[in-house]
Amino acid sequence: MLRTFCDRISEIFTKEPEVKDASTFAGYSLLDNQLKARAGTLFVSLKDFDERKGAENSAFALINRVRPKLASIKEAIVIPVNPPSIPGLGAQGGF
Repeated sequence: MLRTFCDRISEIFTKEPEVKDASTFAGYSLLDNQLKARAGTLFVSLKDFDERKGAENSAFALINRVRPKLASIKEAIVIPVNPPSIPGLGAQGGF
């Protein structure tokens, strides 16, 4: 069942024009770095910047656009985040 949710979420992202690929890890929680039967992680690779020019094709715009689609999945809580380019330098890392 978890695999089905991961596949549904991956499909939502891969239909977007900015997305190059998506990889899912059913059973892994990136939030606390643990293996869990009811968690999953999805990594989305975007196309190169020259293929997605303009603010409407940014990672932030993509997240805002797919958020309502993800919210339609009532059986799961899906939290899309854009991690910092350099680990540890995001808002949670003190900057």
